Amino acid sequence: MNPIRKRRILNWLNVTLMTLLMAAFLVGVNLVAHSRFARIDMTTDKVWEISAQSRQILRSVPRDVEIYVNAITDNPMDQQDKTLPEAWRRTVLLLGEMASQNPRIKVAPIIEGSQSQAKIMAQVGRPEGNMIYFIYRTADDKAVSRALSIRELYLGSPSGEVSDYFGESRIITTISQLISDRKTRIYCTEGHREIPPGVTERRGLSVVTGRLTALENAEFKPLNLIRDKAVPDDADLVFIANPVTDFTTVETDALTKYWARGGRLFVTCQPPIRDPLDEFRKFLESCGIRVNRDIVIDSKRELQDQVQLVVRGFTPHPVNQGMPGAWLRIPFSCSVDPAVINKRMQAIALFMSSPDTWAETDLPPGPGTKHNPGERWGNIPLAAAAEEAIVAGRPSRIIVWGSAVAMTNELNLVQDAPNPLTVGYFLNNFRWLMEREVSIVTPEESRKTRMKPFSPPPGADAVIGWISLAGIPFLGIALGALALYFRRK
Repeated sequence: MNPIRKRRILNWLNVTLMTLLMAAFLVGVNLVAHSRFARIDMTTDKVWEISAQSRQILRSVPRDVEIYVNAITDNPMDQQDKTLPEAWRRTVLLLGEMASQNPRIKVAPIIEGSQSQAKIMAQVGRPEGNMIYFIYRTADDKAVSRALSIRELYLGSPSGEVSDYFGESRIITTISQLISDRKTRIYCTEGHREIPPGVTERRGLSVVTGRLTALENAEFKPLNLIRDKAVPDDADLVFIANPVTDFTTVETDALTKYWARGGRLFVTCQPPIRDPLDEFRKFLESCGIRVNRDIVIDSKRELQDQVQLVVRGFTPHPVNQGMPGAWLRIPFSCSVDPAVINKRMQAIALFMSSPDTWAETDLPPGPGTKHNPGERWGNIPLAAAAEEAIVAGRPSRIIVWGSAVAMTNELNLVQDAPNPLTVGYFLNNFRWLMEREVSIVTPEESRKTRMKPFSPPPGADAVIGWISLAGIPFLGIALGALALYFRRK
């Protein structure tokens, strides 16, 4: 064989073998990196960086946790929120990183007509927009679920930027609560003609309590303070739904002790009842809330009834996140004022009536009731929240609504389905009380955006793929050809 031709064949064989070896090397490196790897998060918002404690919790998940993402904006107010796309981008990336820590954690979008939608509907009912649903099966194969609104994971600025993102801590908290196999225990007081939690009639509370059971893994237990003389230690919250007769000093003493150890209470009232509830009102005021003996009247009768109120004024409080721009119908409500009584306490009104309302003190009001001198006029608080730092790390919290009717089934159903706005707002109230926003873990770095995040242009993934599959092997061929060319010269 001609020596020159022989050398040329050997050179081409060398190039081919080197190319194959490079391809094999790249495949091997990728296979090893798939199972054994380390990441350094250099992104501006640290979306890939989760704490060591988070990773430990995720890796300890013993059974399948299914996470379903419903990034559909079905609320006109949400469509005006410029921060939602960026919040969802970070959340989806974060969920993907969490799923990579444990094969038992599975993330899927909710698509119309899909199996994921069918699972959510079977567990909690029709999925709401901008929600993340978590489903977990306990040791006895019973499915339990929780839900998070995307709005619970970030703070946005009017300019449309995410000013703070705390998705890791809240998602990890939710997963930890889910796999603990412990129900959220809500004790409902009895003995004062309260509304029982499971009543399905139009004046019952089953719509809201049913959603708490489905989405917060809650169970409701009766609480007779005359008999028990104390709130049980395992109580996550005490629910007092529209008491008609007053509490005794034995009962309020038990509630006061519960409050002093970091207790949480949700209370609904109604205005014109014969019993003044003096002892009960005195207890509420000691917790930072004053419930007044009046009924708020709408002078404009915007809903064709003087006691049907339209609420559009929401204060800056965690419970009200996402509510500005919305409106609620609050019927038959008394005024509720924040009443700070010591330096450890904070209290704030949650929402107010319209400017064209007054607090009528002549009870019960008649059809021709008119405003009298001395009666409050204007934006009147209809609900208030208070907290007091008594126990380190667990502030006592309370929310009081002046309207018990606002929580009933009649006001929270739309064509036999839960109203996502009103029911979601009540859930926000309960979640704040039960400290759903508490951080089980603290991220290693703040995820406040330091500069505008980079968004790859459309088609960038395809370009990267072609470079990986064809560009790198072609580079090896080109280098071999160049070497051959210089050798021939």
